Amino acid sequence: MKVTVLFLASVGSAFLSTATAQLHLNSVFSDHMVLQRELPLPIWGTAKSGDKISVTLGTQTLTTTADTQGRWEVTLHGLEANKSPQSLQVESSTGESQTIRDILIGEVWLASGQSNMDWKVSASHSADKALPQSGSYPNIRLLKIPRKTSYHPLESTRCQWHIAEPEHSARFSVVAWHFAHQISQKLDIPVGIIQASWGGSRIEPWINTEGFQKNPSLRELHQFRKDRTPGTPEYKKAGEAYLDQLTNYTELYKKHLSSPELELPTPPLAPKTLELGNQTFGLYPAMIHPIVPFSVRGFLWYQGESNIHDGNLYYEKKRSLIQGWRSAFQRPNAPFYFVQIAPFRYNTSPTHLPEFWVTQQKCLRIPHTEMVVTNDLGDPKNIHPKNKSEVSRRLAMLALSKTYALGPMVRSPLYQNFQIQDNAILVHFQKDQALQSRDNKALTHFEIAAEDGTFYPAEAEILDNHSVKLTSPSITKPQQARFAWKQTA
Repeated sequence: MKVTVLFLASVGSAFLSTATAQLHLNSVFSDHMVLQRELPLPIWGTAKSGDKISVTLGTQTLTTTADTQGRWEVTLHGLEANKSPQSLQVESSTGESQTIRDILIGEVWLASGQSNMDWKVSASHSADKALPQSGSYPNIRLLKIPRKTSYHPLESTRCQWHIAEPEHSARFSVVAWHFAHQISQKLDIPVGIIQASWGGSRIEPWINTEGFQKNPSLRELHQFRKDRTPGTPEYKKAGEAYLDQLTNYTELYKKHLSSPELELPTPPLAPKTLELGNQTFGLYPAMIHPIVPFSVRGFLWYQGESNIHDGNLYYEKKRSLIQGWRSAFQRPNAPFYFVQIAPFRYNTSPTHLPEFWVTQQKCLRIPHTEMVVTNDLGDPKNIHPKNKSEVSRRLAMLALSKTYALGPMVRSPLYQNFQIQDNAILVHFQKDQALQSRDNKALTHFEIAAEDGTFYPAEAEILDNHSVKLTSPSITKPQQARFAWKQTA
């Protein structure tokens, strides 16, 4: 019998060793970047351990010393928005220096998710790609984080800021691009947009360790991850136990060869390793952590198609993701605006998608979040709705009203309560704005049921601008109501 032992080497730090290190800024800092206005600005990088580092931006100059790992960081004071190009200069006591040019000061957002956020301008329909392809937009700057996975947090990744010119816009997220354009136009200041997305990705690979640790509801999932991640104490302990078991088994096997009557136990199994991938693990360490704690205003999120079977558990995962990201970026109240996934004929139970919509709406309980509804934009035959610029417009309206206090709050109607009145159910909505149908036609997709739970299509009438009256000739004593309770609604 041949016994094979597999040893997995842990992934090392992305820092250069201090023996060979030279002065480096983190790669998130490059020519043509945008720095977040009016917030503290962490600037960091690597150098030889003990080197004195001086960082200058405008009238500010701060100094620090590279630590024993060669890492250094300073935090500049927030600046006012500025369209005039600035320079960031970093100098070392060894005489090395690095200068970043054409820096603008404005608003910075991080856009993430799966394929609908990842969808490129070049792959969009003509109406959505006309503007990005029409010329250069010097006040919009784009940073796309490369797709990568890692078991352990990487300290840097290869990325480069670009001016929003047709060549670079073509490869960028169409949702993120149009959001940046509308914010820049309305505020008349520079906007930097960071894209870190991966088609088909589940939410779990984007959640950091801190997000898991803060949520007892995900304890089992967190333990599962720790037990199978090379480098964790749990994985190391399991590996040591396996080697001990293997040693014992090998001794027994030797005895078995000379005394075949001795019965052999089942061979020990090596610790299971969590596979890296956009469905499992490794996106946060490789795609988000390398730019932490870069100063951002907030986050945009368009994801969920790969998690529609999660039901209520998705709420806990989203809560962990938001808490973890806010903590990592040192922005505890940062706005987090997300998109409710659109209608589509999934090959699954007909109720999975409506139940998931309910869970996505439940995520609004998390402070400083808002949701864009897209059930009027979807195509049940296409999981990637074409009208991406309208999704961007709705995200931008939320940001402009809630983050920047420009205009009234703009959101889709939110349920408040209901009452039964004779043969009708009155559904009351929050009074942010008067109710109306998008196309000024009769309301559809409402249903009501009696106690037996058999639902019938309901005639829906808007009352007093904030309520909807539901009736059906098939029901005289309605007890239940629902809306859009099917995949194609």
